[in-house]
Amino acid sequence: MTRNSRQVRLLLLSGLMALAGTSLAQLKITPIEHPREQRKSPGSGRTQTLSAMPLPFWDDFSTFNAGKPSVPNDTLWTTHESVWRNEDMGIAPISVGVATFDGLDSLGRPRSLNDVLSKGFSDRLVSRPLRLDLVPVGQRSTVYLTFFFQPTGNGEPPDSEDQLRISFKDNTGQWTTILQIQNSNVPTDQFSRISIPVPATDSRYFHNNFQFRFENFARLSGPYDTWHLDYVYLNVNGNLVGTSFTDRAITRDRLTPLFQPYQSVPFRHARNSLTTLMTAPQFEILNIKEQDQQIPISYRVQSDVTTYTNGVVTGPVTVQVQDSISIGNTLASSERRTITLATFPNNPAFYDPLADSTDILLQVKINSGDNAADYDPQFAPMDFRSNDTITYRFRARNYYAYDDGTGEYGAGLDQPGSFLAYQFDSRFSGLDTLTAVDLHFPKFGEENNQVLQLLILGDNNNLPGNLLHVQDITIKRTTQNEFVRYALNPALLVGGRFYVGWRQGTASIIAVGLDKSNDTGSRMYYNTGGNWIQNTQVTGSLMIRPVFGKSNNLTTSIIEESGLVIYPNPNAGEFFVPIKARQVQVHDMLGRSVPFVETDEGGRKKITLTTTMPGLMIVTCRLNDSIVTQRVMVRHP
Repeated sequence: MTRNSRQVRLLLLSGLMALAGTSLAQLKITPIEHPREQRKSPGSGRTQTLSAMPLPFWDDFSTFNAGKPSVPNDTLWTTHESVWRNEDMGIAPISVGVATFDGLDSLGRPRSLNDVLSKGFSDRLVSRPLRLDLVPVGQRSTVYLTFFFQPTGNGEPPDSEDQLRISFKDNTGQWTTILQIQNSNVPTDQFSRISIPVPATDSRYFHNNFQFRFENFARLSGPYDTWHLDYVYLNVNGNLVGTSFTDRAITRDRLTPLFQPYQSVPFRHARNSLTTLMTAPQFEILNIKEQDQQIPISYRVQSDVTTYTNGVVTGPVTVQVQDSISIGNTLASSERRTITLATFPNNPAFYDPLADSTDILLQVKINSGDNAADYDPQFAPMDFRSNDTITYRFRARNYYAYDDGTGEYGAGLDQPGSFLAYQFDSRFSGLDTLTAVDLHFPKFGEENNQVLQLLILGDNNNLPGNLLHVQDITIKRTTQNEFVRYALNPALLVGGRFYVGWRQGTASIIAVGLDKSNDTGSRMYYNTGGNWIQNTQVTGSLMIRPVFGKSNNLTTSIIEESGLVIYPNPNAGEFFVPIKARQVQVHDMLGRSVPFVETDEGGRKKITLTTTMPGLMIVTCRLNDSIVTQRVMVRHP
């Protein structure tokens, strides 16, 4: 593309912004397909053979089989593939991990593609067989199934007719519905607990192949009508109302961002001040014991650092181990508390300033004493320590990222001509080369070859400002939270605050991945009527990552276009045009007039902008008998 044609497109885009519709549209959340590790025919339900086990049965969904983090543990459940094990869909979970029920199959795809209103039973979670025949007759009245559940959470709310159904299997192989839970007067932002007795007067349930199952009735055309399940327990003396579990659990499998608000920063931008940019990460713990029991708790931290230099990998090297850091006062019953790490790898000696990038892995383990055999034989051989550890990796590579790499939803606009912009603040002291943008467009809904105009914008008093770059990109939708890298042509020098976004030309919603674990919603802006509006509706982080590096195709100066020579270019708000240039005008990329002072200096005209907002400017003047234009890059002084 020639410089003249790029300039025409930039000017046309400015006009389109002014002509954008006046609808009160806003940034919207949309459901997306969620990937599963299982690969089988959609809608089929594999039932594996597991031998019957004695009580107790317990699963808090904190563990999973190797390579299958998004499906429940297949040593405890015979049918489970379509249920989504995850860490972010539940609000205030009981411990790390929940099981989510919706209208998607085991591949994360809608069960019904032709009828968007089709309803029916969708996901099914069936326990392995249990030896209830081993329960003494005198104790059978104490056998209870206890679990925690939550409708909606960070998902889509169930309708009034939707339900979560619990069934028991008798000694003839028949299933009987024991309970149906509907979304009525049930909290959607916290987990509720239910304890269901296995009927002691009905001997048909106390056999050597007893099973229980959870099913949801939902809309089958997507991830709708969501229910979340946590902390499932079946045992003798299982009705724990007033006493509950003697367990202290970590509730999330991730720490808050080390480079707040970023999950990842370019190492080159941060290496000279990497440790000063670090913020002490936080994690959350919950004392699940409901009866008054205050127990001292401490935690320990281990840090591993891996360094990458010119293709050579060094590490991981353990750089710091800290044991027995007390959380302070004891943890009260049912208390949920956020803990800020007292120690983390913020020693400059841990990092090589000549490296290209580095990974920082933090492991946090609470010392809770939650070995059931040590304190309460009732729970043996259960080991509540399985939910006591977080292992989380932070990256300092070549990109900025607010997201953690996992999208629970999508977010976008659905109005033609609308604009989206996402704010980034460079940690680099000067200008650096923006070479690409990584985007995750998840699969869901419209999947035709849609084209967006990718935009890079400067800052205008904490709002998206001058247009620095525009190019057409074709959307590539991916699964498994994959990013697609869109190289900028040409690359662009940016610094300070800048914005990455797009303009769309269609009315269908074009959604980028939305990560719910880190809220940077205040950094999202949209423009549907000529003015930029800060988002207040969507919480989370968009899966948009600006990438920095080196490029041989870089916009560094724009001169001698249409015979008009402007220098220096780029500049800090002062530049020169030929003395014969007349009727000089300066406009920003939105078409707004930029004030300046014009003076003659020794056979040339000096133009001094009175507002030195960084970004691209268009200089227009009469040169000889023609009206000519030229782009000027204005940088921070």
